[in-house]
Amino acid sequence: MEFTRRNEAEMQLPHDLRGLIRESQSAKYLPVSDSSELLIVFSQRAPGYNQPKRFSYSSEIVEPRFNRLLLRDMNGLWYHGGLDKLGNSLRESIEFLRRVIEEGGFGSVFILGLSSGSHAAFVAGTKIPVDAVICVGCRFDLSMATREQNVKKGHEKYAKMKTLWTDPQIDRRYLNARDAAKEPGAAKSPVRLYYDPENRADTFHAGFVEDLPYVSSIHCHGYGHDVNRLSAEVFRSDTLLAGSAKFLNRTERLDRKKLAAGSKLASAVHARQGAG
Repeated sequence: MEFTRRNEAEMQLPHDLRGLIRESQSAKYLPVSDSSELLIVFSQRAPGYNQPKRFSYSSEIVEPRFNRLLLRDMNGLWYHGGLDKLGNSLRESIEFLRRVIEEGGFGSVFILGLSSGSHAAFVAGTKIPVDAVICVGCRFDLSMATREQNVKKGHEKYAKMKTLWTDPQIDRRYLNARDAAKEPGAAKSPVRLYYDPENRADTFHAGFVEDLPYVSSIHCHGYGHDVNRLSAEVFRSDTLLAGSAKFLNRTERLDRKKLAAGSKLASAVHARQGAG
C-alpha cells in the first residue's frame, strides 16, 4: 500500500490531531519515538462501555515497536454511535482515522479489532487501504435477523441492540460488515481472522467474510473467546506483528495494579493533609 512517507526522525502526529484525540474520551494516542508504524486498536465493547472504563492495550503491552491509537466504544453500540468528538457514526470516525493515517505519514499501518471491535476494524479496512486488518474473535453481522437469535431478550446487550436497530440517529449501512466490502471501490486490505473454530459464535460470524479472497483464517484451538489469550498468540506468531510487543504476564499486571492503587492512595492522603 502507499502512504505519505517521512523520515523516522520526522514521524510525529500533527498537533491539531493530537489535540482532538486528547479532548476525546474515545481515543488515546501512545507514540513511540523513531517509529514509523501505527497500530490502530478497536477495543472490545466492555472496556469502553462498562466500568471501569479503559482502553485495550493501554497497559498490557510494554516495549512496543509501534505507535498506538487506542479506541473505545463509549456508547456500547459496536462503534456505530461514533467516537466522542471524532465522529457521530462509524463512517465519520473512519474518516477521522483516514486523516490520522494520511497526515501522520506513517510507513505502515495495521488495524486490530478485538471481539466486538472486529466489526469496526473490518469496515475500516474496506474504507482505508492498510497493511493488514487483524481480527481477534469475530463479530461481523449485527443485523436484527441474525443477532435476535443469539442475544437473550432482557439482557443489557439486547437493549443496546434494539437501539442499534431502531434509533433514527444511527447509520445502519454496515450492520453487516460484508456490505461494506461489496461497495464499489472498497479497499481490499488483507484481513486475518484469529478465532477458535470450536467457538460457535466466532465460527458463525467468520463465515460472513472468510470466503473473500483477501481474508484468511487462523484457527486457534482451545482458546474459546478469550481475547487476551488470543491477542498474546497474535503477537507471538503473526508474521506481521510477531515480536513487535511484549505482554505483561499475570504477576506483572497485578503488581502494576497494586502500584497504581498505592499511588492513588498516597495522592489522596497528601491531598487531605494539604487541605487540613
